[in-house]
Order: sequence, then structure tokens, then C-alpha cells
Amino acid sequence: MAKSQGLSGALTDHTLVLATRCGTCLEKGASAQDLTDIVRGKQAELLHYFCYLLGDPSFPEKELSELQWGLFEIDVDGNPIPPGISMLHESVLSTDPTGREMRPRKEAK
Repeated sequence: MAKSQGLSGALTDHTLVLATRCGTCLEKGASAQDLTDIVRGKQAELLHYFCYLLGDPSFPEKELSELQWGLFEIDVDGNPIPPGISMLHESVLSTDPTGREMRPRKEAK
């Protein structure tokens, strides 16, 4: 694989690797539906961890121990409206557009 130039090149290379591996899985008998479920599951997992980090950064570095951030609705002037939006990680499963909350799909009979 050619060396990437910057983040955009790295993402392009990464996408190419994923596409190649997905093609290999399909050739070996995995279904496109199975691959879709795997990718969607990994996306939900990443979103869950990211949302959890927003709520509890727990920086081990002493210099960052006082650092906090928050997600807020804002008023028309851009000022935060308390309370902050918290516990986002608990709502990740409800964002599944299939309505299954990342549960396995029912097998066709």
C-alpha cells in the first residue's frame, strides 16, 4: 500500500483496506447482511464510548484533572441552558434506525 499523505490519505488507505477485507469476507461466504451488522455494531460501540467519554473524561494527567466539558442546549445568544445534556451513552441504542436497538435481526423462516 502506498504511503499516505496526512489524515485524509490515511483515511483513504483505511477505507481501501476495509473494502478489500469486506470483499474477501464475501468471497468466503459471509453475507452482505452479516457484514452490515458487524459494521453497524462497531459504529454503535464507538458512539457509546465517545458519548461516555463526554460525560466522564477521567483524565489521568494531573494537569488535566480540572478540565471538564459539557454538552448544552443553547439560547438564541449562544449561552448554555442548564442543565447540561448528560448520560448520552445510555441513548445510543435508541438511535438504531432499524428500531432493533442493535439486537440481532430475526432469521427469515
